[in-house]
Amino acid sequence: MNAPAHPVARCRLSPRGWCIAITVVLMVGTGIAAWVYGRDHWSARSAPPPAISTPSPVRQVHALGRLEPRGTVVQIAAPSGNEGARVERLLVREGDDIAAGDVIAMLDLHGRRQAAVAEAQARLHAAQAKLAQIRAGAKPGDIAAQEAAVERMDAELAVARRELDRAQQLAEQNILSPENLELKQLAFDRGQMECRRARAQLDSLREVRDVDVRLQEQEIASAAAAVARAQADLEATEVRSPSAGRVLKIHTHPGEKIDGSGILELGDVEHMQAVAEVFEGDIVD
Repeated sequence: MNAPAHPVARCRLSPRGWCIAITVVLMVGTGIAAWVYGRDHWSARSAPPPAISTPSPVRQVHALGRLEPRGTVVQIAAPSGNEGARVERLLVREGDDIAAGDVIAMLDLHGRRQAAVAEAQARLHAAQAKLAQIRAGAKPGDIAAQEAAVERMDAELAVARRELDRAQQLAEQNILSPENLELKQLAFDRGQMECRRARAQLDSLREVRDVDVRLQEQEIASAAAAVARAQADLEATEVRSPSAGRVLKIHTHPGEKIDGSGILELGDVEHMQAVAEVFEGDIVD
């Protein structure tokens, strides 16, 4: 037989108990809500107030500005020694980029100095040719002609010597007068002098003297210096750029004389800078 089931205990509250329970729950919930609210309220009051950004007033500044090369602007003039010269040809324009050493202008003295160079070179070539002539000595034909003259003088002297010997014999025999003997002696002496002169000329033709060579070498050096000077004067009529850059402004055009402002302005435009001129009233104290 099955045992009888135990009866389940049930708690039943009276209406008064229910009122007390509800009142306790409400009081606990109200306390918790008050504590949370107080915590958030005091945290908000203790935190610093947020910063309010106010836009700064915009101040307008008026200025006159320009762009220019950051480096130095070069004013190119003609080389020294060209005072009063005019520009014959201008080989660049404003805005052209040029390299260092480029010819930018030709002066009107270029043609005259080019002729001076040609004249100096001709004198140098003549001096060099004369030195070669001195070192080579006389022409073979001149030497041969002088040798023939010496042989003829020797033959004439031999004849004069025989006639003098015969005249002396006749004079010893009183057949020839002293006056005729003297004439034969004069003819022989003249022949000796002519023979010595011819031999000296032959030796001079055959000789190449060091002093003549050195003197002509000095003439060549002087002529070469004249060529170098004329060439330098010619190069001075070609105006070249001292550095690379851009032609900013041209001051002298073809046909005009070069004045104190030079021929043109050259600047490096790889790096530019702004130059501003601010009005004094816009400067903040």
